[in-house]
Amino acid sequence: MNSNNVENHENSDVAIEQRKINKEEGRGESPSISSFMCEICIDTKIEAENFSITGCSHSYCTDCVVNYVGSKLDDNMINIQCPVRRCGGFLELDGCREVLPKMIFDRWDKLLCEAAVVENESERFIYCPFKDCSALMIVDDDSPTESECPSCNRQICVSCETVWHHGSTCEEFGRTDNKYRVVMEVATKN
Repeated sequence: MNSNNVENHENSDVAIEQRKINKEEGRGESPSISSFMCEICIDTKIEAENFSITGCSHSYCTDCVVNYVGSKLDDNMINIQCPVRRCGGFLELDGCREVLPKMIFDRWDKLLCEAAVVENESERFIYCPFKDCSALMIVDDDSPTESECPSCNRQICVSCETVWHHGSTCEEFGRTDNKYRVVMEVATKN
């Protein structure tokens, strides 16, 4: 009876292997094509879709890497670690160049550059106050109060870091009510 159980078990293993081969052939795949399992979506992917992170042994598909980087950037995180907890691996901008869409790559690059500027405490910087721009600008001590944003070309006040308030001082502009401020902002958008 024991020999029957061993024989049935061996036959079962052979049947499972045969089903795997048949399944692969049914999908048009060859058993010799190398594959891996993405540790994010837990899907079996072909090796050409494999993305490895510097400093770790985890593997992810390129689609998941794109989504992961995008979500981290949405959370304002620019130092992006491997998704596996307690892993010391980091994604690097240049290492992701081939898989990231240009828009995500450029966004990450811009955020890294801004972070480098912000870390430099010897320089003063401000953001353009216009919501559709928000460009980062370096301001030196010799900057005039009225300045032009190099990105959107609109006038801003460097002193109070807001839209240019022609004809009033920063103090006067700061005391004005919100209705007047909105009118000034709309007027300066032209």
